[in-house]
Amino acid sequence: MNKKKFILRVIIYCLGTFITALGVVTTINANMGVSPVTSLPYVLSLATNIEVGAYFMIFFALVVAIQIIILRKDFKWINLTQIIFSTLFGYYVIFAAFIVGGFTPVSYPARLLTLLTGNFLIALGITLYVGVNLVPMPIEGRAAALARKLNQPFYRMKLAVDCGVVLCALTISIIIFGRVYGLREGTIVSAILIGWMIKLIQKAAKPAIDKLCFGKTVPEKA
Repeated sequence: MNKKKFILRVIIYCLGTFITALGVVTTINANMGVSPVTSLPYVLSLATNIEVGAYFMIFFALVVAIQIIILRKDFKWINLTQIIFSTLFGYYVIFAAFIVGGFTPVSYPARLLTLLTGNFLIALGITLYVGVNLVPMPIEGRAAALARKLNQPFYRMKLAVDCGVVLCALTISIIIFGRVYGLREGTIVSAILIGWMIKLIQKAAKPAIDKLCFGKTVPEKA
């Protein structure tokens, strides 16, 4: 691997994770429901009165374990560092919150626009850091594992994984509380829309990323 290309991959990876953090903060500020990846840890935290951060660590570790089960001998043990990078991602979120601030739009159309902006930033960030083929975040790692195992495009598996997490959170919330907590229309919109945004962004950006980082273009599955 060319050293300059590897450094470029690392730079794009860091840029992608930071853009994703900006997107997460922006969607939170929209105040239309927690994001899909946050939904399950959030509901479990409410149910047990344990810090949501602890559930994030458990959740990410579980997701990595699922990747091992899916890929088996094809699992690369370097991917265990996903847990470490997920922890570092938390600091990105804190810094992004400092930059963006804690604003919440008053009108519903403005909140919806804020949500869509956040979704776009998340989709762009994911496309960048997944595209350089280093270490994905656990949720994207599971989507990538399913995409590889089932021979499906990444965006489709990302959509399925996000919807699955939201469905689990919704079910647990109704069983425990008898009502829905933390999940609103914005959660559903994000679960569906981010995957499709990734498809569109990948179509435009993936050839350029492949050319820059690997010196070739890898066709994307339909």
